[in-house]
Amino acid sequence: MQLFHFQSIISNQMNLTLNQSKALNIDKHICVTAGAGSGKTTVLVERYLNILKKGRGCIAPRDIVAITFTDKAAAEMKGRIIKQLTDSSDIDGRDMFLEEMNVAPISTIHAFCSRILREFPFQAGVPANFSIIQGIDQKLLVKQTLHNSLREIATNPTHSLYDDLRIILQRYGNRKDIVDLLTIMIDKRDVIEQVIQKVYSNENGSIPEPWISSYLAKLPSETEVIEYIDCIDSVLDVARGKNVTEVRILISKLDLLSDRNPISPDVLTILKNIRKLITK
Repeated sequence: MQLFHFQSIISNQMNLTLNQSKALNIDKHICVTAGAGSGKTTVLVERYLNILKKGRGCIAPRDIVAITFTDKAAAEMKGRIIKQLTDSSDIDGRDMFLEEMNVAPISTIHAFCSRILREFPFQAGVPANFSIIQGIDQKLLVKQTLHNSLREIATNPTHSLYDDLRIILQRYGNRKDIVDLLTIMIDKRDVIEQVIQKVYSNENGSIPEPWISSYLAKLPSETEVIEYIDCIDSVLDVARGKNVTEVRILISKLDLLSDRNPISPDVLTILKNIRKLITK
C-alpha cells in the first residue's frame, strides 16, 4: 500500500501516464518499449530512485547497474538522478547516495564490461593495465586482421572459402578493394544483418525489385560500354609503354565478351583492370 501511495505521488508530480506509473513497481521485471522522446529516461530515473527509496539505506547506487546505449544517455540519466536526489528530502541516506553517484555503474554495456575486467583482470586473463582500442587504431586493427585472413585463405587452396574468395576477387578486383568493402560492412553490421534477414526470409528467394532497379541504374548502358571499348586503342597511344601487352590481352577478351553481353559483370571487371594498368 505504501509503495502504491509513493507511486501515485510521483505520478502526479511527474505527470506520468498509467503505464509509466506501473513501470515504477520494482517487485517485478519489466520491459519498457517506446519511441524517441516518449519519456523512457524519465521512467528509468524514477524507477532508479524508487529502488533507492524502498531500500531505506540498504541499497546504494553502487548496487544498481543501469545500462544505456550511448555515453550521452548515461550522462543524461546520471545527471537527472543527481538532480532528483538533490531536490529530495525524504530519501534515507540521500547525502551518502549523492557522494556515491560519481562511481555509480550507469554506463554503456562496453564501459560496464571494461569496468568488470579492470576489477578482475586475473580471473579474466587480461593485463591489469589493458586499454581499449578506439578510433583510427581500431580501424587499422580491423583492416590488418582482414588482410591476414584473406591472405590465409588465398594461400590455402583447400580452405573452405578459397573458391568463394576467388569469385569475389574476379568480381571486385584486388584485395584492398575487398578489405575496404568488408570494413564498411563491419561498421554497418546491424544494417547488413537486417538486409540478410530480409533477403533470406523471402519465400521465393528472389532479390527485392527495388534493389535490382537501384543496381541496374548505376550500370553503364550498352552503348556507353561499346564506346568505351572502342576508345581503348586511342588510350593505348597516349599510355604507350605502360603495360601495353597486358592491356591488349584484356582488350581481346573484351571483344569476345562484348559480342555476347556488353554489360555483363565480366566485362565491367576487365574494364576496371584495364583502367588500373594504364594509370599505374
